[in-house]
Amino acid sequence: SNNYYQVDVYIERRKTLLYDHTFSPKPVNNNVQLSRRHLIEMCSLGTPNIQREFPDQFVKFLSATRQLSLNGLQQLLGRAIGICKNNKNGRKHVLESLPYIESAASIELMKTLLMDRSSKYEITKEVKETWMLSMFYLPRPDSKVIESMFSLIQFYEKEQNPMYVLIPTSVVHTYCRNVGDCKNDYVVLNIVKYLEEIVIANL
Repeated sequence: SNNYYQVDVYIERRKTLLYDHTFSPKPVNNNVQLSRRHLIEMCSLGTPNIQREFPDQFVKFLSATRQLSLNGLQQLLGRAIGICKNNKNGRKHVLESLPYIESAASIELMKTLLMDRSSKYEITKEVKETWMLSMFYLPRPDSKVIESMFSLIQFYEKEQNPMYVLIPTSVVHTYCRNVGDCKNDYVVLNIVKYLEEIVIANL
């Protein structure tokens, strides 16, 4: 006959399995050493022969880099070209990681690089589109991100690509929905005024 055992399991605490998309309230530091160490590991584990440990190092890299200020992130990108031996994968890793860092600093850096037509980083059209689309899905943009969105909206006049209006305005909508009231937010008011002026000018 089969023997059955009853096991009483008591759940004392539950933890959400959802990824936390909240922005870091403030950049913690400019110390790039931890991010750099993880980036070195990514270089050794990445292309051309990607190792199974690579995803784990990638997550650790994101976690460390999310704590960097804009200045720290710029330093990391500037030094990344010499991290991977005999190739530019270090810089490539940093640039491709920017949408997943999801900090105000990473959004600011993407915005700057998107608007810099003379950028030394040779950012492809495909990467730019990936960056813009990643912004569309930001669940909790903060006021610093909204300032970056305003810059991108203004950049539309030079770029003439609808995504520079459609995606940033969607981010602004998400921001206002989260905070509950944008009637007294001067950046949002300036965005609305700017868009109204564009509409009137094109009538």
